[in-house]
Amino acid sequence: MLLRKIASKSRWDKNKIPTLITRDDALFTGDAISDLRTKSNTISVWHTPDLTDANTKDVLATMALNCDKIDKMFYVALDENKLLSLGLMFKPVIGLSDSVTDPNILGRHRDIYEVDYWHLGLLADYIYDLIAEDKIYSKNKTVLTSWAKDLITAKQADPDKMNNDIRQALGYEPIITPPFNECMTCPLIV
Repeated sequence: MLLRKIASKSRWDKNKIPTLITRDDALFTGDAISDLRTKSNTISVWHTPDLTDANTKDVLATMALNCDKIDKMFYVALDENKLLSLGLMFKPVIGLSDSVTDPNILGRHRDIYEVDYWHLGLLADYIYDLIAEDKIYSKNKTVLTSWAKDLITAKQADPDKMNNDIRQALGYEPIITPPFNECMTCPLIV
């Protein structure tokens, strides 16, 4: 299965569509679709063999560390066979993370690729169905923070490469960057 982070459960609630969009032909909201932001026609997902904490904690902590701050995270588990039946293709692509350094974790990243308008809609409809069946999962900030600390302890993540908000949430001092001096030969005046 492939994990995909979404902003919130309520954003994907089909029952709320009529209160958000008054047109009769609305299938889903633009806000929900924004959770499926693409880059070079790909959508980032993370592989896990099952939904046990033992198999999801590293990738969920990595996903949390890739955000501006660690906060409660909602996610769905996408069935690989279902994606293939919808014509959605995926392939292993080394995950990008400023702070996670472990190649085994980054190697669990996948890209759903060649995503076009039609397939983006099929994926959104699939996610709507999962959420309607209450197949949405979440981890709270405390759990994700603990798991992120575990990555650091195991030398799988580098706190020096994390943004200051996350560093402070994990108990590290912020990194103070000196003011920029455009002319390196001139004294810095502050």
